[in-house]
Amino acid sequence: MSNQLFNLQSKLKEGVNDLNESEKDQHGWMIMRLVTLIKLRIH
Repeated sequence: MSNQLFNLQSKLKEGVNDLNESEKDQHGWMIMRLVTLIKLRIH
């Protein structure tokens, strides 16, 4: 469980870093967070 959470956090950070250059930064971050919450509920 903890390894999966760590991997998800790493992927989130990478995704946020990629979005930082875009004007959609805030929207992209919210979408990534929602996806993560959904995945956590499934697991």
